[in-house]
Amino acid sequence: MQNQIRQRLDLRPGELVRVKAFREILPSLNEQGTLDLLPFMPEMREYCGKTYRVYKRAEKTCVELEGVRGMANAVLLEDVRCNGAAHDGCQRACLIFWKEAWLERVTNSDLRQPDQRYQNGNGLERLKTKVDAETYFCQSTELARATHDLPWWRMSQYFNDYRSGQISLGQVVRTLSIVLYNKVMRTFGQPEYGMIRGTLSKTPDVDLRLQPGDIVEVRGKDEIAATLNETGRNRGLEFSPEMHTFCGGKFRVAQPLEKMIMEGTGKMVRLTNTVLLEGTSCDGSSHRGCPRNNLFMWREIWLQRADRQGGSQPGETPK
Repeated sequence: MQNQIRQRLDLRPGELVRVKAFREILPSLNEQGTLDLLPFMPEMREYCGKTYRVYKRAEKTCVELEGVRGMANAVLLEDVRCNGAAHDGCQRACLIFWKEAWLERVTNSDLRQPDQRYQNGNGLERLKTKVDAETYFCQSTELARATHDLPWWRMSQYFNDYRSGQISLGQVVRTLSIVLYNKVMRTFGQPEYGMIRGTLSKTPDVDLRLQPGDIVEVRGKDEIAATLNETGRNRGLEFSPEMHTFCGGKFRVAQPLEKMIMEGTGKMVRLTNTVLLEGTSCDGSSHRGCPRNNLFMWREIWLQRADRQGGSQPGETPK
C-alpha cells in the first residue's frame, strides 16, 4: 500500500532547502521505495543532509510517449542530476525529482555542514533499481505512473507557473501561443513549432570521434534536415523542436553518450556517435513550459568541429 505522506512546502525557485536525513525519508517510502509512485533512487542518498537551491517547481513534466503530465508536491533542485551509478552507468543525466516531503526549508542563517548520520546506509535494500534482469526501475521509467493527466486547456497549470515565479507573464503568453499553433499544425498535418523534418527513409551516420572538451558548431537547419527522416529523426533519435535555437552556435562536448535507459521501456540501449554538449538543454518552450531541463542528445552528424578562434564563443548562439 502506497504511503500517504504528501507534505507540501509550496517551495519556489531560488529558495534554499536541505534534503532530509535518509532515516527521515525512509518512513515516507513504501516497499517499492516510492512516494506517490515516484522512486527515491539510490543515487539520491549522497544528497541527504546537503543544502541546495530550488530550480523549479515540478507540477508538470514531459513523459516520453505520454506528453505533458501533472505531478503533485515536487520540485527540481539546481544542477542535481542522476549519475546513473546504481543503474549500470546510465548516462542520460536526468534532473532528479524531489518530493517536498523529502526536503526542509532553510535560511542562510541555518546553513550547516551535513551531519554524518545522514549517510547512514540502513534501508538501502528498499531502494529498487530493476524490475527484472533487463528492465530498469528509476524515476524516468516510473514517470508515467507517478504523474496524472493534465490537458493543455487547464489554465491553472500556466497560472501556477507564473505564481511560483518560474516564468514571466510574457512567457505564459508565448507558451500558450505555441500550444495553439501546434494544435492547428497537427490538424493540417504540418510540422509543429521548431520542428525540422527530412525526407530520408534511411538516415546517415558520421563518426567525428569527439571527446570531452572538443569544440563543435551545430550545423544549420537545412544541413540537419538533410540527415532526418519524415518524422524528424536520425537513426531513431529526434531532433527536438527546442534544439533548433542552438543551430550555428559553438559548444564544448561534455561527454560521449554511449548508453541510457529508455523511459518508455525501461531497457538500456547503446548509442554510437552521439554526444552531450555543455549548455544545451531543453527549455520546455514547445512542451507547455516543462521544467525538466533534459540534456539534449546530439548526433555527431548534426555537428562539425570548430576552431576556438573566430565567430561565436563556446556556449553562445549567433545573434
